[in-house]
Amino acid sequence: MSVGSSLCLQMLYKSKQDSTTTLCVQKKFFTMLKCLIILLAVCLGKASAGQVINCDGNVQRISCNEGVIIINGAEYGRKDDTTCITWRPQNELTNTHCSLSGVLPVISQRCNGKKVCEFPVFFPSDPCFGTYKYLNTTYSCVSARTAVTCEFGHMTLDCGQDIIEITSSNYGRRDGSTCSGDRPANQLAMTECYLPRTLSDVSSSCNGKSLCSLSAGSFVPFDPCVGTYKYLEVTYICVSSEN
Repeated sequence: MSVGSSLCLQMLYKSKQDSTTTLCVQKKFFTMLKCLIILLAVCLGKASAGQVINCDGNVQRISCNEGVIIINGAEYGRKDDTTCITWRPQNELTNTHCSLSGVLPVISQRCNGKKVCEFPVFFPSDPCFGTYKYLNTTYSCVSARTAVTCEFGHMTLDCGQDIIEITSSNYGRRDGSTCSGDRPANQLAMTECYLPRTLSDVSSSCNGKSLCSLSAGSFVPFDPCVGTYKYLEVTYICVSSEN
């Protein structure tokens, strides 16, 4: 192991004060194991980290030149009086304790496993009326594999001698092009179709294994958007079994 890698592991061990680790630990959507894998990948040069902030009404764009997006943190509201202040009156900036709960899983469902993710900065719930808000997103670009199978289809995740670690998964529809062949437009129009239980179900089935078979049909009874043609999408990494 290189000196840099050794120092990095020491940093991970001592990182309770590190804001990225603290953010990961505080969010129930990610397990501690996933946080450590992402951080270790960043340290060893197998991933990069980024942050994007956009004001209300603008478009949030997150992208990875290499690898896929894994959202680490997402906050919507206002935590200071210096961000997104141009042309705003002072009374819209004074509340710096404004935060909307439940933002992380929403952004994670939209973006995890994609190379590019764009969406308007808008939430129907207003945590602090009269305050001008912004969305602050932190993410990692992780070298990962993606598998997709259409409704009622099957897939096999294969890590050879290594073991599977699921980073994201969804049963539903996140775009209009995947699994779209010969399908009428009305079955493809809904592109914000998510089944939240997918991640926990797929993780419990596959994590720690070298080979894992999955069926999209097993999620059909939990249909998150009736009338939409859906697919199962899984992003995973292969972790050395010697670790």
